[in-house]
Amino acid sequence: MPGTPSRGAVRLEVIVGLMMLPVLIGVLLYMHGRSPEPYPHKYCADTAEGIAVSDTAGKDAAGNEFKPCSTEQIEQIRNSSSQPTPPQEIHIANAAKHAWFDSVTGGPRVWYAQDANGHYRFYNAPGVDPTNGHPLQPITEDVIRRVVQQQTAAAASRRLLEARNAAEAAKAQDAFDAQELVKQAQGQFDSDDYKGAMDTCGRALSKSPDSSDCVTIRQHASVKLAQQLVTKGQSQLEQGQLDEAMWSADQAMKLDPANRNAAKLKLLALKLKPHSPN
Repeated sequence: MPGTPSRGAVRLEVIVGLMMLPVLIGVLLYMHGRSPEPYPHKYCADTAEGIAVSDTAGKDAAGNEFKPCSTEQIEQIRNSSSQPTPPQEIHIANAAKHAWFDSVTGGPRVWYAQDANGHYRFYNAPGVDPTNGHPLQPITEDVIRRVVQQQTAAAASRRLLEARNAAEAAKAQDAFDAQELVKQAQGQFDSDDYKGAMDTCGRALSKSPDSSDCVTIRQHASVKLAQQLVTKGQSQLEQGQLDEAMWSADQAMKLDPANRNAAKLKLLALKLKPHSPN
């Protein structure tokens, strides 16, 4: 009959249709995988850290507003989830107090690598050591104990070093202060303030006992002050103040035992002082 396809043509169409069927199924599966249906009940919010996902709409504590996820957001989520994030190195300041294990499951929250010197590096997820490609190991109680011991020893060494540095700094400061006091004492000596020079040198020597400059200044000031006391004692003697003259002589001899005038002054005052009858 005209217009009616032959059996051969029908058979050819069936064969072509069967050949196209896998292609059509593949296209449908691809479109399904690219559709937003896997996230029909999720809500998304764009944050500084990326796209955050929630089961409910509304704002979180940080003020991020969650709305139904858009096609673009779902696409970004799929792309990011298809590329696993490599483990990030973390710094653990206090191994004794760190939360090494999950409080619910008891599983590790930290993975580690160890170098040839026995030092540990810690990561927030399993994976490989970025420095050598070796697999990261989950944390264990034994490793935690060793890390605590290492940190305890390091802290003790730091405290010892800090104490040593502080002592050296204090010593250097004392030496500087002593040198400034030496300058002050020299100025007092030059202006005939011998007692002031002796007092200032006493402070300097308390900070730096090896200050030879201040030892010399104090010795010279002692001699000069002794001479002043002898002169004062002689004036007291002339005024009949015998006790005062004897006191001045005694102080002068303490300052300068080699001062002969001080000894003579004391003997003269003793001779002039009236003696009580027996």
